[in-house]
Amino acid sequence: MLIISFLGACVGSFISALFHRYKHQQKLTGRSHCDHCNHSLTWFDLIPIISFILLFGKCRYCRYPISYFSTLIEINLFILFPLIYSLTHSISLLMVVSILLYLSIQDMESLTVSINPLIVLLCFTVIHSNFLSISIALPFYLLLTILNERISMFGQADIDILCLLYLLFSTAILYIIIIACIYALIYFLINRFQVHYIPFVPYIYLAVLTFICIQK
Repeated sequence: MLIISFLGACVGSFISALFHRYKHQQKLTGRSHCDHCNHSLTWFDLIPIISFILLFGKCRYCRYPISYFSTLIEINLFILFPLIYSLTHSISLLMVVSILLYLSIQDMESLTVSINPLIVLLCFTVIHSNFLSISIALPFYLLLTILNERISMFGQADIDILCLLYLLFSTAILYIIIIACIYALIYFLINRFQVHYIPFVPYIYLAVLTFICIQK
């Protein structure tokens, strides 16, 4: 399980780096560097969680404080990966959860998600699907898209993600939708219904985690 935990931390590090480059419109290629002094980072500066602790949360070269964001994502998946794997024994589901986490971060930041992670999610869900599930999901997806264009209750990405998750969870997607709506309602209640737009992908992410735990 320690290997699975370390894998989770590495995936978390990759997710945070990917989001940082997406947010600042940087190329996906090229070496990581300190945002303050622009010094290139070596491999021992990039060990998930461990490097942050050994460096006391500061850049090795300029001693500028490092953002906690990346480390929190690494710790998140360091804990979740062994938990999910012990319940499901599925590496693919670990990757699906990772993609949902990345999409959640994007949605919280800008209320939008990029197409590339959705394509990767599509690949993972189709692999574990069958022709019957796809034949059900496709017309359902088209119907929801048409209705949403008139009513505009959800973002298009929310519908994309939920339909893709149907390929993985089948009819259990209804439980995930209900749980996600409960989480969103709690958020509304806390904010006394003063929020007009909320990022719904994070609640889908939390709902998937909750469903994985309670179904076992």
